[in-house]
Amino acid sequence: MLENEIINSGGRRIGWAIKTTNMKRLNGYRNVVDLNEAFLMDDSCDSFLYGQDDTNNDRSIIEWTNTPDDAAEQFRRVWFQGDGMVRRKNLPIENNHFYCFLWGTWDILIVIAGLIFLIHIIIYML
Repeated sequence: MLENEIINSGGRRIGWAIKTTNMKRLNGYRNVVDLNEAFLMDDSCDSFLYGQDDTNNDRSIIEWTNTPDDAAEQFRRVWFQGDGMVRRKNLPIENNHFYCFLWGTWDILIVIAGLIFLIHIIIYML
């Protein structure tokens, strides 16, 4: 599970959106954060077989912009279109190969059972 916090330390309300290059694995988000407020975002990855999908170009793109002064506290995609300044941060996604391999499979149970068996053998030998 990924946990990210969007913090608005500026002096104006911002609208932000997170896009991904692979929507099968990660969800996109969008919201509004008032000045001096924060938004805690939890995200998780759908299970996939590592090595069968190309994950080299997986990225999250975070975009944010100041909202108009009279804007409601509801996200509007139109804020990101037009001549206003949109800031963008492009972040590569780095998958933990071992964790992705075990995610959503019975392999994790086999590994845990093997570790328990190994611990029992060590205790028996002592």
